[in-house]
Amino acid sequence: MSDPREITYEGKKITVRDWADGKVLLMSADDSVKENLLDVRKESPDYVELLTDPDMTPVPEDAEDVMPVIVDPKHVCLLIDFSGRNTGFFIV
Repeated sequence: MSDPREITYEGKKITVRDWADGKVLLMSADDSVKENLLDVRKESPDYVELLTDPDMTPVPEDAEDVMPVIVDPKHVCLLIDFSGRNTGFFIV
């Protein structure tokens, strides 16, 4: 595995690390980042995986501290909206 890289914007910190099978591990303690990742997971569970029980319906509060998520970097992108000072994940 590679060394972790950090993305920080408007106080939102996301740690990124390579994972097995060409996937990426994302970790964040920011509630808005966690909510966004959970929303993207609902839309595309094949590209966003939680390290939890697959039958569980998670909410951001379940991850009191850092929430780890495995994503497919070929399909999951991070968008930084400089005009609205927001960040978000989306599927391509």
